[in-house]
Formats: sequence, C-alpha cells, structure tokens
Amino acid sequence: MIYRALRYFNIRWSNVRLLIPVIVLLLSGCSEPVEESFTYSIDYSVSITFGEIQGDVVKPPKIDEIGNVTVIVPLPVLNKPIGLENLSIPKGWKVEVVKTPYGKMLKLSGEKVRTWVMSPMPVPIKEGSNVTPTPPMVKRAASYGFKLRLKLDREVNTLNPLNGEYVLKPKFNLREISCPEDYIKHYRNVKCYKYTTVIFYDSDPMVNASIVVWLEGRNNWFQMGWTGNEFDDYVFAYVTSKGWHNVTGKLETGQGVYTSSGGSR
Repeated sequence: MIYRALRYFNIRWSNVRLLIPVIVLLLSGCSEPVEESFTYSIDYSVSITFGEIQGDVVKPPKIDEIGNVTVIVPLPVLNKPIGLENLSIPKGWKVEVVKTPYGKMLKLSGEKVRTWVMSPMPVPIKEGSNVTPTPPMVKRAASYGFKLRLKLDREVNTLNPLNGEYVLKPKFNLREISCPEDYIKHYRNVKCYKYTTVIFYDSDPMVNASIVVWLEGRNNWFQMGWTGNEFDDYVFAYVTSKGWHNVTGKLETGQGVYTSSGGSR
C-alpha cells in the first residue's frame, strides 16, 4: 500500500529510506518531556459558607450579620506548617497559626461577617430573541475563600505524600480504602485513604456553616500536550453547633501520568 502511494506521487522508495532515521529521531524527540516546562506546586484553600443545606443548595440565614466568628481548620505541614505569606484573605478576616490540643492549625477569625449576598439569577434567553433580559437579584448564602499557592523547585511526591510531603494535619485513624471505579479505570497508581480530623467553629449568634479544606499537590509538564500527576487531600464539614467537631477527611494519591520508575521524569 505504501509503495503504491509512493509510485502514485512519483516518490522514489530509496529516497524515503534515507529519511526514515531522521523521521524516527524527530518523533522520538517530540515524545520526550520539554525540560523547561516542568512546574511543581502545592495549592491550599479553605471555603466557609454560612446557611442551612437544603438538597443541593445552601439557604442563607435569616440573620444578616454574625460576630466573633472563629474557625480552626487543618493546615498543610511538612516538618513545620506551610508559610502563609501568599495566602489570599477576604476583607474583614484575620488568619494565624495557633497551637491546639491537636497540634498547630490555621485559625480564621472575623469580628463582623455578613451571612448573605445579593447576586443575579441566570435567566434563559428565548431562541431568536435579540433582547437580553435583566436577571433578577436574589439572596444567596455568603461564601468566603482563602487560597494559597506554593511553587516548589522540586518534584512533588504525589505517589506517597505521607512520606515526606505537605499533607493536611492533624490526621487520626488513617486507613486505606477502595477507590472509586472510575479512578481505578483511569489511574493505575491511584490509592485512596480515609481519616479523622478536627475542626473548631464558633459564631455569635450561632448559624450553620459549611467548611471545605482542600490541599492539592501537582507536577505539570509538556509532552506532546500538557500532562501531569497529582494528589488531593480534603475535608468537607457541615457544622450545626459550636466547639470542636470530629470530621472525615480523604486522601487520594497517584492520579495522573508516571514513568516506569514511579516519578514524573
């Protein structure tokens, strides 16, 4: 088939054979990672939303403002807690690393905090209409986010972050569990764990709050397209009372592309 095609385009086979080593060399070069493209990062975020969970939505509280809000959450630790120099902090909030009965954790505090905001509700546009409708404003639960990215000059241990990598702490009763089937289908190195941790919450007056703590470690590079590998360490909590709460955390490792040696290179 190839020979017939060459004859059709009047290309001599002897000339093609001379080019084969060059073609193979070029293709092999394209399949190698671009050394300058490697990036290594740790992303840490905390989200606090006030209100009562009803189905898939959070209903905003009837109280407009609460005071003396204190939230204490797990913190990324590798020998010592992660630095907070680049942490984005919403207006009206303060953050600090504090000692607790469970070790060093992140304290978020707000003297006066709004519990809801007004935001536009999406409105469908009728087919063929040139008029853009004005979306009505509706009352929604207020959400506050704290985010931090730490760029590293070394590879992140995404296969086994429990061995010398930033992970959320404290962790108690850590045990390996079965991963979801879609994880196993797509990632041959994936492992999943479940553990217990603690979160503290207080506000005046008391309103319910949803708290999400998320840590992601990731290696990225370009190899015939962008690719990489990662691990996720996260906690979801819905608190309806003041004080310390035991909550469940999950750690998912080995997601993505790895070399035969188990690394990114």
